[in-house]
Amino acid sequence: MKKIFVNVCSYRDKLLAPTLESAMENESGRNQIVYGVFEQTALEDSLKTKYPHLATHKRVRYKRIDPEYSDGVVWARGINAMQIYEEEFQYQIDSHMLFDKGWDNYLILDYMQACKVAGHDKVLLTCGTKNFDLDGDRITKHTLTDDISVNLGYYQFDKNMRLHAHGPWVPARDVVSPSRHICAGNFFAPAKWVREVGYNTNIFFEGEEQMFVITSFVKGYKIYHMRRAKVYHYLRSSNYETKQTVNPVVNARKIRMNQERSEKELSNYLYSLDEEQLEAFRKYSGVDYINRKLEERALSRHLKADPSVEVDWEVPNRE
Repeated sequence: MKKIFVNVCSYRDKLLAPTLESAMENESGRNQIVYGVFEQTALEDSLKTKYPHLATHKRVRYKRIDPEYSDGVVWARGINAMQIYEEEFQYQIDSHMLFDKGWDNYLILDYMQACKVAGHDKVLLTCGTKNFDLDGDRITKHTLTDDISVNLGYYQFDKNMRLHAHGPWVPARDVVSPSRHICAGNFFAPAKWVREVGYNTNIFFEGEEQMFVITSFVKGYKIYHMRRAKVYHYLRSSNYETKQTVNPVVNARKIRMNQERSEKELSNYLYSLDEEQLEAFRKYSGVDYINRKLEERALSRHLKADPSVEVDWEVPNRE
């Protein structure tokens, strides 16, 4: 039996309660799971007001602030991770997700296999997800009859040195496979990762996943795709008010300042690395920061997709 801390940060998200209920209802019963919840939501819309049984649940560690005081998703996740006590693992998710039965046991089994593949325990698990949608207030799942996984790659390297990720659904695997990217909304790690790598809270949300990847690599972590996706992500989250730029509660100037700070932080970190580190990362990932280009093997269009799957998919990456 393993102890798992589920890191759930929610920014004005009406789907937080269904996310928690789905995760709890679909636990395997084989592990001790606690849920760290950090809401950035007005009190009248919060779990504390609308779903007090969840906010006060014995396995929920709950915090809340008004949304205008939030400094972004990485900042929130870093604060929330401070609620890890004796847990051995952290599972970082978005606040608009649903779960298949036994999701936690699949994570532990994949982690144990990844440790064997890597030859050490500094391994991280990630994967794209299946999707769900809303019909009014009713949640509907996409019909995927087979287990799937996702090959993660990149499709753009922009002028600010930001990478943009995507990837096709593929049939579920028997063995974990190397990944060059981390989906921040479906990310499993040993709890020591928080101490050894952790959260750069100067990253607002641009560059969040990219920073996770390179900082983890520098600290000796290997990243693997989960063998099968056991979670669903809200399909239309890219234009959902859990983004601070959608129906904002703070002025545009503050948001832009946070974005510029984030871009500068990512750039400064990359320039702080020596050429030997960047070359090692190129060999690992196909991402060439020195020459600012993507090698063919890093491009999502060169990854083999499952032709039987025709549902649009996007990486779950932010609140």
